[in-house]
Order: sequence, then structure tokens, then C-alpha cells
Amino acid sequence: RIVDHEDETVMDLMAADGVTVLTELDGALEIRHYRTTSLDNILKQEPTTITITDYTRQQARKVLKQFIGRKGVQSVISDIKITMNALFADLIAREILEGAKLESVTRDAADPTVIHVKATINPIFSILWISVEFRVRIKG
Repeated sequence: RIVDHEDETVMDLMAADGVTVLTELDGALEIRHYRTTSLDNILKQEPTTITITDYTRQQARKVLKQFIGRKGVQSVISDIKITMNALFADLIAREILEGAKLESVTRDAADPTVIHVKATINPIFSILWISVEFRVRIKG
């Protein structure tokens, strides 16, 4: 029982400074706020965003592995496009990504054994705060 109990304001400040905050719930620990120490932009602040990005990279490597060792015929480019778009559709359907755009699939100009795939992904973010505003007025 070495859990140190802080009030909500202190826990909010700790989380804002990049500390993952745990609270005690029925004798167990619950993650109240999950943060990284990289606070310079929203894409690095949330560990879930980093996890989603890493997972998407792993899945891309997994589905593209089938093309390694194949002949570099022109149809491989369109097959890679189809495969990547299918991967993105699956990740969006599973609510891992909010959106994704395959920007290009091109053969390297200097090395014909290399194909470059460029894409932009939008991970699904966790809801961390809910702002509620009340307006108090006299009746009428």
C-alpha cells in the first residue's frame, strides 16, 4: 500500500507534465491518464497514438512481405496499392484508424529493386477531457 493519493487538480497537473497517473479502484490500480513525456505535439503525447502507428507499420510490413522476391513487373505496383488500400480499410473498420490515404507507390529511380510506399494515417484518439460549460442566469 505505497499508493500516494493526490487530489484531482494535482493529478491533472502531473498528467499535463507527461506523467502517467494511476488511481486505486477497489484495491486495484486503474490508469487515470496515460501520457508520454514527449509533450511537443499531440501525436507524441498519447501512448495509444504511438502504439497505433507502430501497429499499422507492423501490419503494412506483414501484408507487403508477399511482394519481396517477386519479379518487378508493372502489375506489382498496382497489387501493392490494392493490398495497402485493403489494409487501411480493415484498420478503419476495426476502429484503429480514423482515416488513411495512400499517397504513392513508386519504383526508386536509382534502384529498380526498391519500391517506395507513402501514406498518411489518422489514428483514433482517446477522449481525455470533456469540457462542460454552464451559463447561469436569472429566469426569463
